[in-house]
Amino acid sequence: MTEQPDTAFRKSFEVRWDGVDVNGHLRNTRYLEYASTARTALLAAHGWTVRDLLREGRTAVMPAEEAQYLAEVFPADLRTAGPAPEGSGEPSHG
Repeated sequence: MTEQPDTAFRKSFEVRWDGVDVNGHLRNTRYLEYASTARTALLAAHGWTVRDLLREGRTAVMPAEEAQYLAEVFPADLRTAGPAPEGSGEPSHG
């Protein structure tokens, strides 16, 4: 099978000081905020801004979200949200 180039959408985030808890770890809610922001950016990259969605009477809603914490994240770290490799069963992180 020929390997396809990786053209998956990705969105990077720099961890800010206000996104961490007293132990210096990224807050749980910030992980989900990053996921939501990445979804909105993905739609915009395909020509659908939030304003366009509202005008069309549509919205980007996730009925459920789940986070798996695979590594510690600290202020000034750069993390990238993107899809997991197909069939891997593992979430993407970077």
